[in-house]
Amino acid sequence: MTPFTHCIVHAGSHKTGTTSLQDVLAARRGELARVGFSYPAMGRRKRNHNALAHRLATCADDELRVLRRELAAVPARFGPRRGGGAALLLSAEEFSTRIGNLDPWAGFDDGAYWEHRRRYLGRLRDVLPEGARVEVFLTLREHESYAHALYATKVLSGKIGGSFADFVRRCAPIFDYRRQVEVLAEVLGPVHLQSFDALRGDLVNRSFASLGVPVRVEQSPRRRPTPPLELVHWLARAAPGDLPEDERRRRASFCRRYPETQSAVRSLWSSEDERQDFLGRCVPPPLEGWTPPAAAAGLADPALLERQADAIEAEYRRWLHAADQRRKIVYFGRSV
Repeated sequence: MTPFTHCIVHAGSHKTGTTSLQDVLAARRGELARVGFSYPAMGRRKRNHNALAHRLATCADDELRVLRRELAAVPARFGPRRGGGAALLLSAEEFSTRIGNLDPWAGFDDGAYWEHRRRYLGRLRDVLPEGARVEVFLTLREHESYAHALYATKVLSGKIGGSFADFVRRCAPIFDYRRQVEVLAEVLGPVHLQSFDALRGDLVNRSFASLGVPVRVEQSPRRRPTPPLELVHWLARAAPGDLPEDERRRRASFCRRYPETQSAVRSLWSSEDERQDFLGRCVPPPLEGWTPPAAAAGLADPALLERQADAIEAEYRRWLHAADQRRKIVYFGRSV
């Protein structure tokens, strides 16, 4: 029988420092076990539980029993938890949006998102320890900054294509924060909300305090910063469907090496109508002191975006040429 009486589901959301938090959780897995928290390593990617989130979406019902057994496994040197009762701790930003499609970003606009969402969360509940009290922890950021950051990340990873306005329109349900919280609470259990802005500055330690995890770090690591929006526009301009996969990977690699600079572009909205359509779909969470959507820093300047994209394209060509020269030097056996 599982010893877990408590289950903590840290469900993200995306672009709220989840990677930084997960890096520390994975590095301190042994320390967590000694104080009564199981942060299981599942599959090849052991830092977080996004692989579990994706597997739940598409696996056969019979596999749920296998997943339940994997989650019930007790780590070596598992110690008592302060306050009593061992805790299973899961962290995956994909828990905040996932439904049962093979493509994680498809099906949000088919009119049945909330039905799909409840079904998916029901599968997650089925693999959690039977009888354990479940609590969900969710961090949210202001809608517009979330939309820009999420679009940037997914374009960079090749997960999505199309324009920014098309993306936020197709994914409209994820910006209804109130209903997202209600469905999580309905299927899993109480939802504890945090504002991303409230965590900034000491994100990992403040997150641990909210989760009840008795671990501290000297400094919160910063992982996966959002790329400059002009870089995102350049990458999105070459539609993923029109690029061979190796070329898409080269462009993404170039983006990750691009120096962090002050972005010249503050917004990807091409019109005020697009922005207002988006804001009309946004619903604030039931969180005291929540900051309403900030005024946009201006609409995108198409001419500026194209000038920036042309300059980045030229820099990319120089980078490709330099990389090609280095390969030739190595190939012919000469030192670099």
